Amino acid sequence: WHCLYSVAKQEGLRGLQKGLVSGGLYQVAMNGCRLTLHEPFQQIMPFPEDYVGLTACIAGAASGAVGAFFASPFYLVKTRLQSKSSAGASSVGHQHNIKGTWDGLKQLARGGPFAILQGASGAVPRVAVGSAAQVVSHTSNFGMQS
Repeated sequence: WHCLYSVAKQEGLRGLQKGLVSGGLYQVAMNGCRLTLHEPFQQIMPFPEDYVGLTACIAGAASGAVGAFFASPFYLVKTRLQSKSSAGASSVGHQHNIKGTWDGLKQLARGGPFAILQGASGAVPRVAVGSAAQVVSHTSNFGMQS
């Protein structure tokens, strides 16, 4: 509660909602890819039907990696928006001059393809492992077949 109080005191009520749009877009992009690509990835796996767990694990990791790759610009903008401080005394780290989600995406696009994908190298393996674990536990708990 202290964190909410501190942010509201320093930044106002709008400070509590910084990054909300880009965070939502991140979730839509990442989970949209994960849910949309999981089934096609399972279909192209060369394993026999006896290996449902292995197939689900690899397909989950692959779909999670693709989702994290395409969603990483939204996560980067969200992080930059949330770390931006309007109160000079509480500023920590580099302050990006971003006005909102679309402005942040435009600034990333001006930096070229490598700027857009900053942070993807850390997100892709993390989300791949998490997606693989989620899909395998879901498959084993609910007896899904490929």
